[in-house]
Amino acid sequence: MLSSLFGLSLAVAVIALLAALALGLGALGRLRRLRLGAAVARVVAAALLALLAAAAGLVAFGLAGYRRLLAETEVARVAVRAVGPERWLVQLTDDEGRVRSIPLVGDQWRLEGRVLRFRGVVGLLGVAPVYRLERLSGRFSDPAREPEAAASAVALAGGGLDLAELRARAPRLLGFVESEFGSGTFMPLFDGARYRVLLGIRGGFTALPADEATASELRRRGW
Repeated sequence: MLSSLFGLSLAVAVIALLAALALGLGALGRLRRLRLGAAVARVVAAALLALLAAAAGLVAFGLAGYRRLLAETEVARVAVRAVGPERWLVQLTDDEGRVRSIPLVGDQWRLEGRVLRFRGVVGLLGVAPVYRLERLSGRFSDPAREPEAAASAVALAGGGLDLAELRARAPRLLGFVESEFGSGTFMPLFDGARYRVLLGIRGGFTALPADEATASELRRRGW
């Protein structure tokens, strides 16, 4: 059994498409021999397999950008450098080692993501939840300051198909998908701060200091 829903969906799509093509070619051969009943039966079967291939392909492509969540996982590292008053350059490193440098405004950063769980037969097969990082933003600890100096936000997920959005459009077809948004986590911005961001199996984010200097400054600030 394939270990991920992405691999399973892609395999089903490919196999169903190949079977549909084979049946379609078989139907043409029977039409040439004027065996209309057999040809029609193969055309109907080919059409059903083509629909299955399309549905499985949508699931596979809708999962693009998600990664498996097997246990509490370190999903990102955050490093902060001051570039001006309440202006920061935040280096975000994801769990695959990809690095993005993102300018933020505010006195805190916030990271949010999405977790997808699977229920029904798919859940019983033991397919692990998947997740992706959605958004990194700057914020102010004092909400009254938001209007005077708008904070910043950057989308982390790419465009294209999204399985959660597809489920909203076709709930019967994708009823095995249970969408759950992570609550996100936020921590103070200060020069030299370094954090680890963990995502628990239930979808909750936790940010922890990544070194003693950051931990010491957080204690000094009362965190």
